[in-house]
Amino acid sequence: MRKFNKFIICFILASLTFVGCNKDEESEPEQPRTPTTGEFRGVITEKVLHAMDIADAFCEQVPEMESNKPLLLAVLKDINYATIRYTTTGMDGTIVEASGVVAYCTTTKSYDHILSIQHGTTDIAEAPTLVGFPIELSPVMKGEVTIMADYLGYGVSQTSDLKHPYLHVELTGKTCADMIAAAEQYLATKQGLEKTGDGIKLMGYSQGGAATVATLLELEHRGMANRIVDVLAGGGPYNTITYLNTFTADPDMQYNRNGYIPFFIRGMICGEHLVVADSNIYAPEVIENGYNLLFNSTQLTYWHTLLGLNVNEVLHPDFYAPDYNNNEDILKLIAAARKNSLVNYAMPSTPIQLYHSPLDNTVPYACSVELHERWSNTTLTDLESDQHFKGGIEFMAKYMGIWPLLKDFIKDLDFSK
Repeated sequence: MRKFNKFIICFILASLTFVGCNKDEESEPEQPRTPTTGEFRGVITEKVLHAMDIADAFCEQVPEMESNKPLLLAVLKDINYATIRYTTTGMDGTIVEASGVVAYCTTTKSYDHILSIQHGTTDIAEAPTLVGFPIELSPVMKGEVTIMADYLGYGVSQTSDLKHPYLHVELTGKTCADMIAAAEQYLATKQGLEKTGDGIKLMGYSQGGAATVATLLELEHRGMANRIVDVLAGGGPYNTITYLNTFTADPDMQYNRNGYIPFFIRGMICGEHLVVADSNIYAPEVIENGYNLLFNSTQLTYWHTLLGLNVNEVLHPDFYAPDYNNNEDILKLIAAARKNSLVNYAMPSTPIQLYHSPLDNTVPYACSVELHERWSNTTLTDLESDQHFKGGIEFMAKYMGIWPLLKDFIKDLDFSK
């Protein structure tokens, strides 16, 4: 009844206003609304994923798990799964639309926190919203409401030249923090799902570990430190200088994931708006073969094959010279990397649980050691796996409490190729 009376009053006031106006006067045009970030813009897809669907998605991403599908089915549950659009800050500073995943078990009726998982490095074609069910989203099986943002350049924010601000702290933090805000707006529309608290958990491995810390910094910058209940970061390149130095420590170094080099370089260039010449950054072989042009049209995993094993055939010779031979473009890149090294940021107020394997073959263990030494409110737990990807499975499985079930199976797998 009150709503009806309110409607009548508003209608009368509006009518009086109209009568009181001169016929020659025109009403003021409605001012365009200033767009804001972190705004839920709508659902892309929404469905129930059954345990078998999720198991199939897992095996598609990690074919080695196919023989153990019965083991997967024993721990998987049916979930409500949605991909959404939202607004965030783009690489050029304007407001753009981005995308992400929201998931929770079909049996979940209430929640007191959101678990935001930041994903590891993958092909842009394999954005979380595009793969059916990203394997890193598996902690949703614990019964938590779980979300995952597509990073800038992934999902609906993908650009024609496949740019992504890889390891750029500010842009990454904003994208993921805005996804949290948008997910909360989406969840508020779900009938039968009661919100009993406003806690936030952050979790991620590899690039996701660095993105988790970046998201923490952004949330604290927004005055939301009191909402953060847990932060778990595994195997992350928290010091991008240390990460870059692993490629330049030995001119004869061989590495079978050389695509990470241009992925990182391009990330710093587009995130910091650097103006550099490819010929001053990459080895002559890259320029002569036109590989640098393919970075705009092909996926990261292809770059690994394209660039071969020799790091010195990817990076410009000046990377190995004292003071980089005063190569101004390399010096710009180094400055950008230093600026985006999390170890150079002020320590956040929220404690962080770090996890990393001393045997990591992709991201230097030193990155976690250095962050742990500089930020006194961190703990560092050693993972036991002997490869980076296996460490990620261990990290997630330990959180879910199922590592004892997977340990022996994972131990015999080889993800180094």
